[in-house]
Amino acid sequence: MSELSLCLVEKVIQSSIDGIIVLDKEEIVLAWNTRAAVFTGIPEERALGRSIGEVMPAIHSSLTVHSALSNAAKGFSSFVPADQNICGSGVYESHYLPIMEGEEVMGVLHVLHDVSHRVKTENELRALNKSLAEKNRELKKYSAELSAFTHLTSNELRDPMRKIYTAIELLMREEGRRLSDEGKRYFRQIQGSVQRISLLADDILSLSDLDNRKDRLSEIDLNSIFLIAEKRLQEQISRSCAVISCGPLPMYRGYQPMLIQLFKHLLENALKFRDPGTKPVISISAENLPGSSIRHRHANPKSDYTVLHFTDNGIGFDPEYARTIFRMFCRLNGNDYPGTGCGLALCKKITVMHGGFIGAESSPGKGSSFHCYLENLSENPPPNH
Repeated sequence: MSELSLCLVEKVIQSSIDGIIVLDKEEIVLAWNTRAAVFTGIPEERALGRSIGEVMPAIHSSLTVHSALSNAAKGFSSFVPADQNICGSGVYESHYLPIMEGEEVMGVLHVLHDVSHRVKTENELRALNKSLAEKNRELKKYSAELSAFTHLTSNELRDPMRKIYTAIELLMREEGRRLSDEGKRYFRQIQGSVQRISLLADDILSLSDLDNRKDRLSEIDLNSIFLIAEKRLQEQISRSCAVISCGPLPMYRGYQPMLIQLFKHLLENALKFRDPGTKPVISISAENLPGSSIRHRHANPKSDYTVLHFTDNGIGFDPEYARTIFRMFCRLNGNDYPGTGCGLALCKKITVMHGGFIGAESSPGKGSSFHCYLENLSENPPPNH
């Protein structure tokens, strides 16, 4: 090798970001670059020409390192992980490589690679994951406690509310003649408030139950879901003389109790939010769409969706509230219409738990259209899918 080539090799070794130590067959140090001096804390002049065992006594006291060095001297490359490091106070991985000339081992190349930054990041990530797991356990515990509290509170509210409502009804019936019109009006207002509290307790309980579902996915005829929801609302439908048309609906793999709630709440909405004296006209239809054709940030382009459309001729709403209406306790029309403001929030939750989402289109006085995108699921999605 020419003098120029040797000079070039020397510069490459010295400029390496790794520590480089070269040993001959007798383990005498032939090269000790700048990074090796930094990593070990041993200057080059104290290392060159001496046995590696003298320079770094720990190299022979560590069984792992000694074995790696011996293997390299026999022609086999060896790796020593950072947790077996014997070089200085840093965190280094070591590679022991045989220097071959033909079939003969002429020496050993020891490469020290600084992994301090990586190990620090791994330790931080490990600590973060541990903290996250602990927080997750706490969250599950609080969620279970909140669910238990919700169930207890909702169930405890029902009985006294029912008794108050019944007591007022009896009072009105038996003592009504002694009450003034103003007094009767006050009692009716109390009854209305009691009824609203009962409905609110029911809705909060329904929302809590969604998070604690135990049922499994099953193949469901959505036509039967519509008929069940329609039957539960028969009184309101008859009273309002509503006209409901439902096109052929497909089979869908989902959670039956939730889908009944979805249909019921959306139908109830259409029956409720209408001008007095106007006959509700409601239509329900369905289609199957590939996720790639749906322009929505939550649409999965690799999935297909069963899309349910609910259209009515009700009072409608300003398009700027198209997202707001799905928030819990949102009531755009205040006390003009009965309700708790939970129905559409429940609908949103149900579509999310079917891997989908819900949207609405409307204009004041021109009715509303609700579009439920339900992912065609083949297996149970995770709880907060």
